[in-house]
Amino acid sequence: MHTAVGGARVPIRMWTDPGTVEDAALRQLHNIANLPWTQGLAVMPDVHLGKGATVGSVIAMPYRQQPSAWTSGAG
Repeated sequence: MHTAVGGARVPIRMWTDPGTVEDAALRQLHNIANLPWTQGLAVMPDVHLGKGATVGSVIAMPYRQQPSAWTSGAG
């Protein structure tokens, strides 16, 4: 089950305890959720601060491609 975190234009749906997410990553998630083209934001348990986008997040953006939002867990 997920936890919905408010305070942004679209809800941030977290599949982890929001209290365990580092402050910088949480600010980054709020910034992403406030972008005008973001329609949804999901956050996985391994979430952490990333360069351009938060690692461990899935951003729903219709009709858009954002290369800086593509991350790989393959190291």
